[in-house]
Amino acid sequence: MDRWHITLEPGRYQQAPIAATKVELSPEEMTARIKKICRWFGCEQVGICEVTEDMKPFFYSVGRTKGTYTTGHANYVDEGREIPWPYPYKYCIVMADKCDTDTLSAMTGPLVEASAKIACSQSDFAPHYLESIIRSLGHDAKANIFSDTDIMDTPFAVKAGLGELGRSGLVISPWGAQMRIMEVFTNLPLVPDKP
Repeated sequence: MDRWHITLEPGRYQQAPIAATKVELSPEEMTARIKKICRWFGCEQVGICEVTEDMKPFFYSVGRTKGTYTTGHANYVDEGREIPWPYPYKYCIVMADKCDTDTLSAMTGPLVEASAKIACSQSDFAPHYLESIIRSLGHDAKANIFSDTDIMDTPFAVKAGLGELGRSGLVISPWGAQMRIMEVFTNLPLVPDKP
């Protein structure tokens, strides 16, 4: 399946086309299947929230256009792109993975920096894969990748039931605050989780 072969180099990723035939399942069954797929990708937690008017403050007004934070040269400029409101997607599928505590506990040196960069780049694969699957089911979807995000992910993770908002401003899950959060926006009919 060539749609699964992706490169995260800026400007090189192309969305899979939306299939002409829509797969129609009940929201409950579709939700169960999507969560199972996310876990198959290796995501340890999955929750779903509805994109509602009260979430508007957590959307950036300008999004990135050129990919990763480290791409470019000394004169690197990202002109940005407008993020529309109302947002064109109804649901946000929020996935989370536990961070590697061995490297986090070191907190200094090249191992921590390497661990963070690897985790951030790997966090883009599951959203891209899930986006491709949903689009092949005939529904629109957009991966909200780390290097091209439209939102502050903490409020979405809390609303999707992945944890609580801590005093630190981070999501506190059963793992503590040590988690990577990934999102996919879609209009696929789903059942939101409770915060």
